[in-house]
Order: sequence, then structure tokens, then C-alpha cells
Amino acid sequence: MTHTTDRQSVSALVELDENDPFAGEELSKALEAGKVTGIYNAGVSHAVLGRALAAHSLGPPPVLVGHDISPDAERMLQEGVMTLVIDQNPDLQVRKALLILASRFGLPGGVAESPVVPFTVLVRDSL
Repeated sequence: MTHTTDRQSVSALVELDENDPFAGEELSKALEAGKVTGIYNAGVSHAVLGRALAAHSLGPPPVLVGHDISPDAERMLQEGVMTLVIDQNPDLQVRKALLILASRFGLPGGVAESPVVPFTVLVRDSL
């Protein structure tokens, strides 16, 4: 990020596919260049990011926002490596989808219900 008078702006965006074997490598390059102040992770393994961040502990750590709570994400939150996790509750998403489909097709056990699945924002203090 580059700093302007009153606000910060994005100076570069690196987008990696969640199956990209070079995700950790690309993050390491950016960290070495000192250009990372924030990471939004929607797919790359939390462990991959954690290893890259641990290998480059110079300066203040970047803000790291991830998706879906996992043992790695929980540990990283507790250690202060990850700033917050947006948990979209994938298990509940699947259950609701199956119940709605069962109801739609008149299958036993199908209950028509709201398709809305609440998400939770987790920080270290909320674990």
C-alpha cells in the first residue's frame, strides 16, 4: 500500500488461485519487498500463509483476514498472526441446502426454511 495524506490506497493487488502451488512463494516475494500491509485470504491454506509470514517477521505484521475457521486459523488468531476470520459456516450451508432440496421435492425430513446462513466474524478475543 502507498500512503497518501489522509488515507491508504492499494498500490498492488496479487491474486492467486487457491490451488496455486506458488502462493506461499509469491507472498514471500512481496513480504521481502516490504510491500505487504494487508492480506485478504479467501482460499489459500491458512498454514501456507502462516509459514510465509513466520519466515519474514521483519517489521509490523500485515493485517490478515481469512475465511472459515479451521485449526490453523484458530491457532493463528490466538497467536496474533491472523487479525480476523469470516466464518461462513459451510456445514450449515450444506445442511440447509439439503433440507430445502428435500422439501422442494417432497422427500421425508425436508423442511422449508430460510436459505439465509449467518456468518460470524471471529477475532482472538471471541475464541
